Amino acid sequence: MSAQVVLAPEAGAGLSPEAGGVSLPAPPGLHKGSGARRIVSRGNAGLLAFVGYVSVGVVLTARAWSDPKRRWVGQPGDPMKFMQFLAWYPFALGHGLNPLLDTFVNLPRGSNMMWDTTMPFVAVALWPVTVAFGPILAYNVALTGALVLDGWCSYLWLRGHVRSAGPAWLAGLAVLLGPYVSARLHGHLNLLYFFPAVLIVREVERLVSGRGFAGWRWPGLRIGALAVVQLLCCEEVLALAAVVLATVGVVLVLRHTEWVTRNVVALGRAAAAAGVTFLVGASLPLLYQFFGPGRVVGPIQPPNFYVTDLENFVLPGPFGAFMPHSVAVVTSVWTGYGIESDGYIGVPLLLLSIFVVMRWRRDPWVVAVGVATLGAAVWSLGPYLHIGGRTYAQIPLPGRLLEVLPVLDNVLPARFALFMDLGLAALLGLFLDRIVFNGRNGRRTAAVVAAVAACAPLAPQFPVAATGPDTPRYFLPGGDVRSLSEGTVALVVPYGDDEQTMGPMLWQAMAGFRFRMVSGAMINAGWHGYRAFGSALSGPLNARFDCTMWALQEHAVASTCTRRPVTVARSKLDELGVHAIIMGPTGYGSESVQRGRMERFLSSVAGGAPRYDEGVLVWRYSPERALNTSQGGYVAGQRVGRQRQD
Repeated sequence: MSAQVVLAPEAGAGLSPEAGGVSLPAPPGLHKGSGARRIVSRGNAGLLAFVGYVSVGVVLTARAWSDPKRRWVGQPGDPMKFMQFLAWYPFALGHGLNPLLDTFVNLPRGSNMMWDTTMPFVAVALWPVTVAFGPILAYNVALTGALVLDGWCSYLWLRGHVRSAGPAWLAGLAVLLGPYVSARLHGHLNLLYFFPAVLIVREVERLVSGRGFAGWRWPGLRIGALAVVQLLCCEEVLALAAVVLATVGVVLVLRHTEWVTRNVVALGRAAAAAGVTFLVGASLPLLYQFFGPGRVVGPIQPPNFYVTDLENFVLPGPFGAFMPHSVAVVTSVWTGYGIESDGYIGVPLLLLSIFVVMRWRRDPWVVAVGVATLGAAVWSLGPYLHIGGRTYAQIPLPGRLLEVLPVLDNVLPARFALFMDLGLAALLGLFLDRIVFNGRNGRRTAAVVAAVAACAPLAPQFPVAATGPDTPRYFLPGGDVRSLSEGTVALVVPYGDDEQTMGPMLWQAMAGFRFRMVSGAMINAGWHGYRAFGSALSGPLNARFDCTMWALQEHAVASTCTRRPVTVARSKLDELGVHAIIMGPTGYGSESVQRGRMERFLSSVAGGAPRYDEGVLVWRYSPERALNTSQGGYVAGQRVGRQRQD
């Protein structure tokens, strides 16, 4: 009688149809012992795998670890705000503040942290590191830790489907070196925390294996708890996982309707256990997100923009090791930014994956992985087909469904590449296990060549670049920022939210939140409820003030924003209770303030010249002093793009 397999978590755990599992004939030899190949126990192999991923994580991020308190992994921009997020939660909890409402940015309303890319679970876990060594080192620890946990949990998942540890470890390594992770290393820390989603997949497989139904409570509880952890690490990854799992579920239901009908009660109980556990653990953050202050209405990012171009499946993005200039020219027209161009598979890996699915198409786990991988690829294309940067609106895709669903309309389609990479790595691991490690000798050489040819084009830039513009001494421990009273409201320049103005977020974290800022690089709700980056204020006065500050930063003046820029600025600063104006370096890596129109404007607003203090310009601001001075010295002039009228 042939052995039976299901979507089981342990290799060799065959189940009969009576056990409740989805059963099909097993591939030959799947349940045979590995004999002499088992050099170490499963537990020791797991430990060695963990150590191996630690080594890979450290080597990948080696450039930052040469000076981890001043340099961080990746590029400037988003990492600066992640450092502020890592520092905010310990600061808020330590001072009895509401950690879900950052009242130290975007005054007066602050920012609802659940609408941004914050990571409360990671921030609280690294609390001692952040307090002892600062937010930059904490960021490096968080990023390296994400690599280790992602690789190890991928190994644990795949180890249940192969006969030896080697293929599972190499498949986990393929995940870490794949296009998705390689791109996110440069700035998207939250999207690197997907290990809970991998463990959710593992638990779902255990549940539907048949044995899981005998004790449905514990799998359901574990799935719910892992979903809470994923929510508090990265809510978007949880949404991505839900869509992919639902896609696989629909296909399996259609293929195994009789089995689903027979086990519908057990499935319902497990789903209820998972749902209740999730709601209990996630109720507070979710209630605050959807019913608290500053909740955002509608999509945060523009639709049909951050999608995978069809060409990206066969042409690499900007973070691959092999990126000829001719390819870079072709890919430069894709929508979105380079960091979102992570859908690369390559022709060799695509052919190898198709071979694995066709060769073992009678294995239900292979079918499920194939469906998940293909589904993720289709979802990543977005609502309409994109080829060579052009949108073909006459070719609608399933992604249109996400645009009309609440919450899911904030999922960026390109990020489904995560589950595409996980699926491809799983198929690669199966190929290595059944042909390279345990196949016939005559096939191994060809299989090794095929595997190398499939993986080599995916090689990332190695090691990852590091960034380390010096934070002005003023904001560092022992700096003159201590001369400000705790909680002082300050106008900090650069002002607003774009990649060139995220420095103040890091400065505030480095200063231990000594001051509160008028603006900040945060996602907020504007006066209409829709997303607004930067200042969370509303009304005509705020619009004119924002316009003025942006105009000056763009090396123009603000005559088209308002005819009375100084008066408008003073009114806004008085309304917010500002007592200090701080102007730091405006460019990444700059060591000195670029003095010019902005300095003259702020001097007119403050009613006096600044003092140069440890790398920044500082004005003490008071309404009384400002009213006793004139606007002399500031001249309105050029027109700017962002026009506002009084």
